[in-house]
Amino acid sequence: MSTSAMSRAPEPETRPVPITSIQKEPRATNGIALNPGRAAAFSDLMRAGAMFPPIKVWRDGDIYWLSDGLHTLAAAEQAGMTDPPCEVCLGTFSDAQWDSYGSNRIHASPHSPAEMRNFLALALQHPIAATLSDAQIASHLGVATSFVRYWKKRLPPKGAGHAAPIKEISDEIVRKAVRYMPANLASDLNVRRLARQIGVSASHLRRRFRLTGGSGPKAMLTDLRMERARELLTATDLSTKEIACQLAYRRADEFSRAFARVHGTAPRAWREAQARPPCR
Repeated sequence: MSTSAMSRAPEPETRPVPITSIQKEPRATNGIALNPGRAAAFSDLMRAGAMFPPIKVWRDGDIYWLSDGLHTLAAAEQAGMTDPPCEVCLGTFSDAQWDSYGSNRIHASPHSPAEMRNFLALALQHPIAATLSDAQIASHLGVATSFVRYWKKRLPPKGAGHAAPIKEISDEIVRKAVRYMPANLASDLNVRRLARQIGVSASHLRRRFRLTGGSGPKAMLTDLRMERARELLTATDLSTKEIACQLAYRRADEFSRAFARVHGTAPRAWREAQARPPCR
């Protein structure tokens, strides 16, 4: 829901809602999958008497669209609750969907790289996003404006699907480049050196990438390095300096700036956010 529309909407009320009336549409919950272990842990806490924040839903007639509290709702079901407390807003599925993307501000989710890409694709392709500036979208999602601009350039157009696998890329030169990049991220690889490795000029390589309709070679290199950075930050205890070295950045601060331009936060803060479980 847009800022102006939200300002005219009635205040939400907190009250019990029949659990069978709450719709758990994945597209209205950040596109994040349910973690069964987290839901089970929440359920155990509920049975022990712990209190959780109300589940947020949007009432559309007799339907209540869930927008925040996926794990709380699953835990309530497991605990045998029939009418969990909910924060009830008036609105449509589209309102619930857009509101769910704003919960990223509160819970610092989604967590994995795949979930992050899915989250941004859903949010940026939502009809409300088309009516807002990059700064307004960033404020709603809880990310930096530069982060929104970066992903706008790299996510496929609505309905275009994901990038084709290497075997489906018809251009042999592009296919060679795409094969070469992932295994050589630790080397001082740039577009000029990549082009030399596959026997073409840098300008020719850029042109062939443009003809495929995907990211350019420089953008793809950055994407691959950032994906590897997220993996190392999540799965290892390597320092920022050590990760920078593995990704061919000359200095740790150079890597940190590149990471922040993409993710809207420094590598250390990003790692801490991934290690911190969401509250709902």
